[in-house]
Amino acid sequence: MQPHLDDVAFACGGRVARAADEGEHPVVVGVFTGPPNPGPLGANLVELHTKWGLGDDAWLARRHEDERACAILGAVPRWLPFQDAPYRGYSTFASIFDPISEDDPLISQIANELVAIWQQSQTAVVHMPLGIGAHIDHQLCHAAGRVLEAEGVPVRYYEDFPYAALPGLVSARLTKLRDAFVPELVDITAWIERRVQAAESYVSQVKGLFTPTSLIGGTADQVMRRHAGALAGGLSGYIERGPRFAECFYRRSSHGG
Repeated sequence: MQPHLDDVAFACGGRVARAADEGEHPVVVGVFTGPPNPGPLGANLVELHTKWGLGDDAWLARRHEDERACAILGAVPRWLPFQDAPYRGYSTFASIFDPISEDDPLISQIANELVAIWQQSQTAVVHMPLGIGAHIDHQLCHAAGRVLEAEGVPVRYYEDFPYAALPGLVSARLTKLRDAFVPELVDITAWIERRVQAAESYVSQVKGLFTPTSLIGGTADQVMRRHAGALAGGLSGYIERGPRFAECFYRRSSHGG
């Protein structure tokens, strides 16, 4: 379950594709995927829609991107009605990275929606963002993950991408969090191609995140392979030839299993 469905392709698309191939029937939930309020868009939203290149119905166009990406990964998309941060009044780039309030009502509202979805199976492991990079929507979903854990829902936290590819951000986030987390590597060598293909379905996001002058340094394909290849150095076992790729997830050490 992700703040936006593009996050699943960027951050853990390999794990989702692997789960689908192994018969787990993954469901990908976009939390902040609701439409904007009726009426004319503000200047900042017009500018953002222009940057995305998706027209005035950008939220709907992004859902079409979600559908294409989920088809590649073998997942079922679900959308919740909460609005993306710019539609909720975060009108500047800097404000989107402000700290959240621990009593923000959105946290419990998100958690209630996700618990209801989880209760349909009660066997699924819910994957939420670790909150690397401090995007406010990711912070809210991470906080909702804590609520889910308190309700007995098994939760793993993924490395927000591409923030995780920037030096020092993963360790900075782990240091900031109150609880200790245990990393768990998942081998996605056979699924790296589908992760990249799914990510590249989000044309509106890729063209803004992966540019020749960005701090990330490379195309989506290059950055994903570089990061996943570096993580694979921690995998056990041996492969005779060819590169290996992995994704890293975290569980709170106070929650075993």
